[in-house]
Amino acid sequence: EKQGAGRAAPRQTEAGGSAAAARPSAGTMGETVDTVKAVMSNVFLFGLILGMAGTIQVSAFEKRVSEWRGIVMGLASQFVLLPFLGFLVVKTFDLEPVAGITLLITTTSPGGGFSGLFCSLSNADLALSVAMTTVSTVLTMVMMPLNIVLYINSTYGVAVELPWGSLFLTVGVVILAVVVGLGFSYYKPQWSNRLNVVGTVCGICNIFLAAGSSGTSDTPFWEHPPLFILSIGLPCFIGLVISFVMSKLVLKISAPQAVAISIECCYQNTALAITVAFSVFKGQQSSLAAGIPLIYGMAEPALIAPFCLLAWRMNWTYCPRDETFLRWLSLNWQPGTEHLNALRHDGTDQYVPRPVDIAPHDAPTARCYDPEKASTSSSAAAGAGG
Repeated sequence: EKQGAGRAAPRQTEAGGSAAAARPSAGTMGETVDTVKAVMSNVFLFGLILGMAGTIQVSAFEKRVSEWRGIVMGLASQFVLLPFLGFLVVKTFDLEPVAGITLLITTTSPGGGFSGLFCSLSNADLALSVAMTTVSTVLTMVMMPLNIVLYINSTYGVAVELPWGSLFLTVGVVILAVVVGLGFSYYKPQWSNRLNVVGTVCGICNIFLAAGSSGTSDTPFWEHPPLFILSIGLPCFIGLVISFVMSKLVLKISAPQAVAISIECCYQNTALAITVAFSVFKGQQSSLAAGIPLIYGMAEPALIAPFCLLAWRMNWTYCPRDETFLRWLSLNWQPGTEHLNALRHDGTDQYVPRPVDIAPHDAPTARCYDPEKASTSSSAAAGAGG
């Protein structure tokens, strides 16, 4: 009997081992979830950029790319101003290496796709936003390593390994989305409002996806001291103000373009920053590092949303400030689409008399449908035909 019991024990152990082997490990499950999130994030990013690019006119995009002031100011804000502000904050607040290095990684990361969503919702210059996103995404392959060497390696002596695969994938997704979106804009201009809705929905979905991913962090942001949280969000606030003042008052760039430049300046790809931070820090340090882009990511909408509202009330966007809040937020007021929004508020298909120039004085390309002029032209044409 003892011998039989002895032989039974190994069989039980083998069975238990087989069952354990059949169950996927926690590491495998985590890798699968991360892969699914990465795929969904890129799908939503593609839809967001496609929707924004499909909303603008191809001629407006070409014009923004050819105009040097807006693009150069946007790139300087993205790759020069914000990384330098991050460096100043690290030195001023004497942040510990983990927090300081991760903040510098965040401020040297490329712009996030959500900047286009905010430009679309606030009716800033969306064509310039898409143009800056396209150019900056390509240039980040050079500028991000350069800034890392300049600020991180020289300050902390830490070698940062970049996820080149993620960078190349982001570049490919953005460029493909811009090309496809501009193709829709050129061949199917009547789809502009629908594509705007698609981009908005994809952007909101990506926000919820990012929020769900951030919720699994081991270091909740509220456990940090208030001064620490303030220091992490400070580059975003200062960059927003300086880039707008430089664009609007110094370079005399139009107000809707200045608003777009300011948003592009401080809205960073925090998901990429977390990926880079995980390649530098391990264990408990990685948990602390993950909280830095999370805090910065929460500061972005908290600062940009009221700035967009202020820009509308100051008549710095393409939507007239005498419009209702709901129409400002929900309708597309980009140049060339204003006549679509000149409908009666009761929902009928008749146009109402509105001023011809409903856009700010520094947006002369924007025009609104004028029924009085239209009827006069129709009468004149009828008389000529008679």
